[in-house]
Amino acid sequence: DRLLRLVCANYYILDLDGDGIVSDADLHAAARLLHRSRHDASFILEHLVPENTSCISIWRYADTMAEGIIDGRALRLAFDSIDEDASQAITPLELFHALHPLCADLTIAQVVEHIEVVELVAAEDGASLDHTLDFDEFCRLFPQRTRRVKAMETRAAAAERSTFELRSRWNAVNGAIREWIQKLQGACDELACLKDRAIEKRAGEQARLDALDGLRSNVRLADRCCGQPPGPFADLQEMRDIVKRDRPRRRSLSAGEAKKDKEEEILLDFDSFLQHHAINCGWLSLLTPEANQLKKIRSKGNRQPLYDKDFWDAYQLATAVERMLGNILHWAKAQTGEYESFVDMLAEPESGLPALSHAGRGRPAH
Repeated sequence: DRLLRLVCANYYILDLDGDGIVSDADLHAAARLLHRSRHDASFILEHLVPENTSCISIWRYADTMAEGIIDGRALRLAFDSIDEDASQAITPLELFHALHPLCADLTIAQVVEHIEVVELVAAEDGASLDHTLDFDEFCRLFPQRTRRVKAMETRAAAAERSTFELRSRWNAVNGAIREWIQKLQGACDELACLKDRAIEKRAGEQARLDALDGLRSNVRLADRCCGQPPGPFADLQEMRDIVKRDRPRRRSLSAGEAKKDKEEEILLDFDSFLQHHAINCGWLSLLTPEANQLKKIRSKGNRQPLYDKDFWDAYQLATAVERMLGNILHWAKAQTGEYESFVDMLAEPESGLPALSHAGRGRPAH
């Protein structure tokens, strides 16, 4: 059905007057549209139009497209229709019987010679030169299909290389990303616990100061983690400067260019997505103000007693940091899980469909 629809679509393009047939007038009009001579159209009519008619039927037109579109079950049907004894190998005589009605000048010697050429191209060793065509060798009689299959194999090989590269880039940072997330999560959990101790009067002044020290050290740890997310780039400050200089160029891009630029950026982010996002969202110095404020509060406590207001300020700072860390962790975990799913999919490509051993009406050899 798919192949027939393809044939019909091309056939109706030539049917310029829409009467359901390709007449000589349709063909000459198509030749003019393609800037071809009337001789070309006449040559086609001479070879394709039967005697006593002046039009090309869809079935006659389909014969001209067979070599270009034949594949799958149709190819297997063609093989089985020539393989008269169902031996799963076409002999020179069987191929001669199939081709001789199409060319009266064809000789059996020419058929044998052609089979030898096909076998030499397809053979991996001399043992396969048996002067018969198995199904794989028969497929090589169709050059357009052979080129199409070769292009698909080349594309598949290129995709496999690209897949291996992306998986390698992910594996290079996967462990560091997990450790980075664990550190941030640990700091976030500690802040949630210590900020309550900092405002708890019953625990005593020293316990509150210890809690304040813990808040300061965990905020510093989180600040360092946000400023140094794992990835392939060592100098993120330089990257941030490059991104800032690049923003005017991005704003000047058209919608199509901006979309393509974004697609390329996403594609290349398998090992640097955290670093790029950190730069774009300002993670590098996101927690620095809160870390500095906690440092000032603790330094004040070294010179004089701290008041309840100071501990409440520390509580508010810790709450703000906890909220920002929650947003960072939510995005990082979700994005990491998405990349992991991509890598899992790339590591186990979908298996191909099995080859057709026989056509729908084929008979296995006995």
